Amino acid sequence: MQTPIDRCSISAMNWLEITHENETRHPLPASGIFIIGRAPDCSLRILEPGVSRNHASIQQRGGADWIRDLSSSNGTWLIGEGVPPRKLTDETSLRSGDRIRIGSVELVYHQALPDTLADGRWSEVSKIGSGGMGEVFRASDRDLGCLVAVKKIRSEDGDPSGLLQRLHAREAAIGRGIDHPNVVRVLDDGIVDGSSVQVMEWVGGGDLSRSIQKTARDPSVGLEMIRQIALGLTAAHESGVVHADLKPGNILIVGQQIELGLGSDIFEGEQHEPVDLERESARIDQ
Repeated sequence: MQTPIDRCSISAMNWLEITHENETRHPLPASGIFIIGRAPDCSLRILEPGVSRNHASIQQRGGADWIRDLSSSNGTWLIGEGVPPRKLTDETSLRSGDRIRIGSVELVYHQALPDTLADGRWSEVSKIGSGGMGEVFRASDRDLGCLVAVKKIRSEDGDPSGLLQRLHAREAAIGRGIDHPNVVRVLDDGIVDGSSVQVMEWVGGGDLSRSIQKTARDPSVGLEMIRQIALGLTAAHESGVVHADLKPGNILIVGQQIELGLGSDIFEGEQHEPVDLERESARIDQ
């Protein structure tokens, strides 16, 4: 049975910060289009060299903020954690901590950054993603003494019997039982404000979808990545976990390591409870 951890206080606010402006927040709207550029009617007006009149736009859609270059003269550059700068050619979703270079100006994107996730245990919290199952936060864990990923499972009003909570508790127990260098560890679990919470090993870095063209040019890297992915999946399968969501967006790149993070919801027949293993990882030592 899961036990309460601490009450959770999560506020949602997405904003941009210009690096040379101390603690100045430029809030992003929940609807509409946020335009960055030199023009007087821009949502964020930047009068700096290399900035076009209408340089880039940000729009919230599907629970994420998407950035697009508006055919600017000098381009819009995105710098993710552990990922080299890249010039935007297509609309791209933003992640907390991403840096955006527009002309000579650098912006930092922040997503749902409250002061604390729980009373005293977690600090330096930032939201790094959300989906059908819930939200994932990066935080510094006082009890564990390290950075962690905190997955807060979305509460289900139609679950009065607590079935989903029991299933997620089982999922966490299975995750803790997998001890393999290619699988991200589950460190703790519990209940926060009636929602299941899992505390996992933190795996930083960008994902393969942001640098897939570069990786595709080196077959040896691709082959080694596939080998490591297979090792991680084998370890999970041997523990009774079946996964069904392999995609570039779940393959993480950290420095000179390549890691696979998987997230899926697998619902089997009534005799088998569903298992959702939020992250597995395939690591490659270069």
